[in-house]
Amino acid sequence: MIAVFSLIFIFYANSFLMKRRKKEIGLYNILGLEKRHIARIIGTETILTFLASLLTGIVMGIVLGQLTFYAINFILILPDEFIFSISLVPIGLTVALFSVIFLVTYLYNIVNIQFANPIELLKGGNAGEKEPKSSPILFLLGLLSLGGGYGISLTIDDPIQAFMLFFAAVLLVIIGTYLLFNAGTIIILKWLKKKSAFYYKPGPFISISGMLYRMKQHATGLANICVLSVMVLVSVSTTVALYSGAEQMIELGFVNDNSLSIMNIEDTPVEEFEATTVNDIYEMIKQRTAASSVEMKEFQTFKLLSIYDNQIENDEFIYTRSGRVNYDDETSMVDTRFVSLGDYNDLTGQERTLNQEELLYYESIPVLSGDTIKIEGISYSVSRLDSPPEVLSSQGEGRSLVVIVFPDEEILSNTINQFNDYEAEYVEELYYEVYWNTTGSREEKLAYGNEMNEFFADPIDDSFSFFNSKEVFRVNYYDITGGFLFLGVYLGFLFIIGTVLITYFKQISEGYEDRVRIQAMQKVGLDSEMTKKATRSQVIWMFVLPLAVAVMHTAVAYPILYQMLSLFSVVSHTLLVTTLLTVSLVFSLIYGIVYKITSKIYLNIVE
Repeated sequence: MIAVFSLIFIFYANSFLMKRRKKEIGLYNILGLEKRHIARIIGTETILTFLASLLTGIVMGIVLGQLTFYAINFILILPDEFIFSISLVPIGLTVALFSVIFLVTYLYNIVNIQFANPIELLKGGNAGEKEPKSSPILFLLGLLSLGGGYGISLTIDDPIQAFMLFFAAVLLVIIGTYLLFNAGTIIILKWLKKKSAFYYKPGPFISISGMLYRMKQHATGLANICVLSVMVLVSVSTTVALYSGAEQMIELGFVNDNSLSIMNIEDTPVEEFEATTVNDIYEMIKQRTAASSVEMKEFQTFKLLSIYDNQIENDEFIYTRSGRVNYDDETSMVDTRFVSLGDYNDLTGQERTLNQEELLYYESIPVLSGDTIKIEGISYSVSRLDSPPEVLSSQGEGRSLVVIVFPDEEILSNTINQFNDYEAEYVEELYYEVYWNTTGSREEKLAYGNEMNEFFADPIDDSFSFFNSKEVFRVNYYDITGGFLFLGVYLGFLFIIGTVLITYFKQISEGYEDRVRIQAMQKVGLDSEMTKKATRSQVIWMFVLPLAVAVMHTAVAYPILYQMLSLFSVVSHTLLVTTLLTVSLVFSLIYGIVYKITSKIYLNIVE
């Protein structure tokens, strides 16, 4: 990406400089220099520029590389720091890349000079732009393209689809942006020009005529600034939100410091499996914890069945593999946790009772309309729970969770057997869940988590165990979100540099082109104050338009961004909106500073 950006910006700067030097090169021809002599001059300049920029860039790259590694070590939680080292391989690749870029720009300049007429070169700096033609077809295509991209973002409600269609939406929006800036701005300016009462005033006359006659150049530069601005807002906002929501994700996903799920993989009879394997594992946990640097507290055990992507329709529970789930109806989709009353009472310390046709029921999002629920043909009356234990109700945002407590384990087992009748090759069964906390520092808990991970990596007897540690997960998750954050900020910084460069060269280029026209108007009676007012108005429009469109693109992209982020993390709407607004304000401030500096340069050139 940086290589592509480098090629684009070096070409952009080169084209600007060569356009300003057309008269100089034409003068060399008139004074007797042949084109091969001019080629040598440009070749010498290219080599000197290449060497100076390469040496400066490599030195700055080494310094910034070290600072970058400091940033990586700061945002990633790792036991060992990354060490920055200077290698000849990347330096060699950098030299090779920029050698090719400078060679291509040199050849491009030579080809243009070889086919140019000396008289045309002398007049090249003064050559004006013709009034561009409006194109309703391109304008319509731009609207359709932009509408297609907007439509994908606003209508999609599935995270997987959002991830798959995101780049298609981005491409449509970019195409629509370029078409509308090139065709739409011309149509609007020509429409304003036809409004005689508005147009034939000094301010609008200067601004609109100036923008219209060079809108072909204006539009492409403005579209570039707009697209780069959107890239800054999206890349930085999403990665900052992802990183900021990491701790929330960890806390919601882990009620306790450690958890273990034990599964019977050999179909051992339940009583025998519990009496031997399960109890042995419980003792192993306690013994290994006692021998570690941490101390155990709040040790909880229970049996649980978790089934995802079920549905509750017309107060009936529909099992995910029954073939009757309507996956298009997201509002009635639920993740479900089943537990027996005995385990529920053990977890809560209560002594609740239920008859054979009664259930305890909890839902995070309302899906059950009445006081009864039908499960596999049997109707149960429902006693609703306001707040079940966290080990049962913890759930990420955006998912609808239902907790169902059966009167006893026998009824729960019969229900599971009915679920298993749907698909013989897939078996649902109760897992033995263990949750416990430990005392100690984060480093001690991390070492303990890694040790237990290694211990439970292999099956014990006739069981399979899946261990989770909050601290181990925290380190791994920050690796991911920290990496995204680094890339987002890094690419955002790159896009900002691109925006600054394009804005700077555009303002200088337009300043030199406007100067002759403005000075001519001043000679025929236009006062200096009106000149400043008109030129400032033009500059403000050129500043506000791409930023306003970029913010609009980002706002419309919000739904698809939220869907995509839900694949990686728990990101609340409040967090994402706050991040987008903050990044937009900071970027607008930076963009405003750039505008202030470049507009002052423009006004100095014009005046």
